[in-house]
Amino acid sequence: MLPESPLPSTPMASSPSNRENYCPDHSTWNLTPLNTSPSNCSIHSGDVEMEEPKEQETLETPQNDLTPEISKRKSRRLHKETTSIDDELLANYHNGLGVVERGTKIPIGLGHTPFVLKKKVSAKIQRQSNMLKIDMVPVFRKIESPGVSRSEKKTQSNYLKPGSNKIEIGPNHQADIPQFEEGREDEPDREEVIWTPPEQSFDYEICRNGYWRAIWRQFEGQIPFETALQNLMKSEYSFGESLETVDQNLKTLPQKFKPLCENQYKQFEKLLLDKNFERRTLQEKSMKNYHIAEVQNFYHDFKNAYLGAENTCDSHDPLCKELNFVPRWACSNCTKIDRAPGDLCLICQTYEELTGNTRPATDVVFNDEDAKKIQDWNQMEIREGRTIPMAEFEKIKKEEVTNRWIKNELTEEEEMMIDNSQLTHRRRWNRLSEAEQKEIGRKIVEQLKPHPLPLFKKCECDNVEIVPIPATSPVKSVISREVVLASFQKDDKDVQNQNEQPPAKKIKV
Repeated sequence: MLPESPLPSTPMASSPSNRENYCPDHSTWNLTPLNTSPSNCSIHSGDVEMEEPKEQETLETPQNDLTPEISKRKSRRLHKETTSIDDELLANYHNGLGVVERGTKIPIGLGHTPFVLKKKVSAKIQRQSNMLKIDMVPVFRKIESPGVSRSEKKTQSNYLKPGSNKIEIGPNHQADIPQFEEGREDEPDREEVIWTPPEQSFDYEICRNGYWRAIWRQFEGQIPFETALQNLMKSEYSFGESLETVDQNLKTLPQKFKPLCENQYKQFEKLLLDKNFERRTLQEKSMKNYHIAEVQNFYHDFKNAYLGAENTCDSHDPLCKELNFVPRWACSNCTKIDRAPGDLCLICQTYEELTGNTRPATDVVFNDEDAKKIQDWNQMEIREGRTIPMAEFEKIKKEEVTNRWIKNELTEEEEMMIDNSQLTHRRRWNRLSEAEQKEIGRKIVEQLKPHPLPLFKKCECDNVEIVPIPATSPVKSVISREVVLASFQKDDKDVQNQNEQPPAKKIKV
């Protein structure tokens, strides 16, 4: 057993269970301890080293004949000095159980997996639990070479301070590069070719304004540009063949981004007003059901959509041209269901324009959301015994979701999306009157209404009240140097004349 000693002044934490997402300072922490038990840790030996206890500081009180000597220990909680790195580490720590998982990787596939952020314990409950808690977990430091004196340790501990880093130059300070191991040429090549220009002539205008426009507008940016190019290269630069198989990439791409609701969108805008906000703050207070990687992507998409140039117009760009097409789950060719003539998605329309033939659509890939819509639409038509248009189907599905929200029937993900005040009312739902239930249900519907980001800024040039058109003169006027100097001299004379005037007489009141 270790001897009893005062608590160390640095924050104490146990070794995290998930080391992949844990990135502490390697100069202070040893990430591969053999045993983290405090009873088996040694100060002088072993792979895990515990910080030596510091001498206890005392405060001396005045002495007299009647009062004995009294010593008081300083509160380390009040006088503890923490850095920004320490605050970042402790903010992501949860009751000493390990780093809070925040979803650094977006789920891959056709489904939708929301992120569930661990709920924080209230400060009152945490204080009560800490009063009964005896923390004996040591503080880990970087393993030092044996035989280092105390003075050398003190000098080595200051190497992270600003201005103390020095780059050593010379033959004695060269990097130790290991020898090349034989047999590695047999390993598979992990490099992947994204795009190689074809040797024959290639129409890049059709590639951008036809092929890429169809993929970008139809999949709403879920398939990135480099993936579309790579699929075209694998299809031997055939636009038709690539459009036929491009949806297969949905199986290996991150899941489709779900639009924020109105409540989340408003909270997101408020948090952006704070200059010191962090990504974890956006996740905790606005996007609880999103992975931290999705929060990062949405932050940049939001900046591109609203914080860019205000008066730019994309009407001249063929990518942003006004087009008429239906979603893939409503395409008569992709679903092989004849509902309305001419209802084709943009992928099928572009295929016909480039090849002159109907797209085969033999192995169409739908995500889980689109597949559910196709199934519900078919069942609804069978139940009604008639053909239901797409607009009517969307209206019916929207009314079903709205009625479910009004009745306080929310999923776990939807509970994380609404305001906390509405959760308080939902707990006493059965004790509310019918009018109060309708009012709360109406507020829930307003908060859960989707607020998607636009894929691009639509043209508003026809609306003169919104977009001002500056009238610039085509003729540039050039002022000579003599005219400019003369104007300055005139201003100087006017100022001098004002100073020479007698002051105004004061009138007694």
